[in-house]
Amino acid sequence: MKVMFAVLVLALATLFTAAKPASAATTAGELQSYCKTAEENHAKGTLTTENGYCIGYVSGFFDLVSQGTIFRIKGKFYGLIIVKETTTGNAVIIFAKYMTTHSENPNEDATGALLDALYEAKILAVVPVAENSQVQ
Repeated sequence: MKVMFAVLVLALATLFTAAKPASAATTAGELQSYCKTAEENHAKGTLTTENGYCIGYVSGFFDLVSQGTIFRIKGKFYGLIIVKETTTGNAVIIFAKYMTTHSENPNEDATGALLDALYEAKILAVVPVAENSQVQ
């Protein structure tokens, strides 16, 4: 299951960053910095670009997942689903805590780190999908 999850993380990271050159992909450390600044600004009651970038990134991630993302790994189909509703703001807090305890690789792809954080927090799950299932 861990190998399958790792492959899924890689597939999702590729999906999220395919439209941008690799050199322009947001890293986990960059997203952590944007989100930390956003949290500080929120506490002060101010809005900045960092607020928008952080919230937009996390919100976009949830938009993609809520559309019914399905992956094929080694001939089997898996879906990434939201199993516990949460707010975007709470997801930002979960990501920030995750990065504090998993700061060993700030250069990893931000999407992979966000996925790991939400999976670890049991917000997201990976589930097998029947081959004859159709995405609406």
